[in-house]
Amino acid sequence: METSRLWARDVARIQPDWAEEVGAHLVKRTYSEPSWSSKRGAATVREKVLLFGVPTVADRQVLYSRVDREAAREMFVRHALVEGQWTTHHRFWAENQRILEEAEELAARSRQRGLVVDDDVLFDFYDARIPDDVVSARHFDQWWKGARRRDPDLLTFTLDLLVPTADEIDTSLFPERWPQGELELPLTYQFSPGTDADGVTVHLPISVLNRVVPDGFDWMVPGLLDELTVATIRALPKPVRVQLVPAPDVGRDVAAWLRANRPEWDDMARAGDMAEPFRVAFTRAVRDLRDVDIPDDAWVGVPERLPAHLRVTYRVLSEPERGWRRSSARGRTCWGCSVVSRRGRRPLCGLRCGRRWRLRLRSLPRLGRASRGRRRGRFRRGFGARQGSCRRLRLAL
Repeated sequence: METSRLWARDVARIQPDWAEEVGAHLVKRTYSEPSWSSKRGAATVREKVLLFGVPTVADRQVLYSRVDREAAREMFVRHALVEGQWTTHHRFWAENQRILEEAEELAARSRQRGLVVDDDVLFDFYDARIPDDVVSARHFDQWWKGARRRDPDLLTFTLDLLVPTADEIDTSLFPERWPQGELELPLTYQFSPGTDADGVTVHLPISVLNRVVPDGFDWMVPGLLDELTVATIRALPKPVRVQLVPAPDVGRDVAAWLRANRPEWDDMARAGDMAEPFRVAFTRAVRDLRDVDIPDDAWVGVPERLPAHLRVTYRVLSEPERGWRRSSARGRTCWGCSVVSRRGRRPLCGLRCGRRWRLRLRSLPRLGRASRGRRRGRFRRGFGARQGSCRRLRLAL
């Protein structure tokens, strides 16, 4: 149209995608920030499309396998199979998690760092067994559907793979239960220095709480005896400690003497308050080996100076939840006789405690709403805690 006047015409809207499709031979694509997507079960990457330097598409998420299949496969194996960042119901995966937990428990019992193999060993295990064309969870499901029929245990871990030195660890030195009288109290182990639950934890059902005595727990478990004797020497007052050097050598000799001159651990633990306390046996051993007499007042404060993992942690089990706290074994401990509320700790019985147990507020069973009093128009909730020797249930507000 020829005219000397300025006119405007209505034209169709142009979609940037058209330029990418029509000018496919002209556009340039760049990729950055590869990442793992648990939802997709595959690696993704950000794609940017440029036409003559002008971005037509920015930050589009595409599958990484379209760009680099080898790198996408590596990310799938590492993130999904090794680190567990995927959703799957395969039996081999559940079995591998069980064996991994068993290996971690073995490492916690023996308190050895580096006992369980690292992620690189697990990556090599999967890498050697999975085909190169498996780059995502979808590809894996298709391949495994046929592979598991030929060899169901192809991808299943073994304890020897995860802990090459498992045969060298005597698990009988780290028992799973603590016998006391007719009771068999479950034991668990944690190797987490600096935390309250580091070391050995004795699980005490609240129904048998009044039948448990603190005597005998000072012996710890047989696998920690050498460590316990060395730590005890270092916790003694200096006038006594200087006569027992070097501590590692003396501690090793004391542990050997105790093993040779004391009953089996099972018998001592089961005897409870009828068994000889650890400090009495330790004093006799030092007198026999080094002719050093440890006075009674030298033992004051020694248990508290021991490392946390050489003092038993007691976990009181109640339904439906749990509460716990580390406690000393000085005399008869008041088991769970106080509760923490918004106004601080409140005793629930009149027992005199050497060191109070404390059950966290969230660990106590909620008994319901209190009927007395209102505060700002709201009922105040009450929580119950089982008494130690009171054998009753009280309500704390």
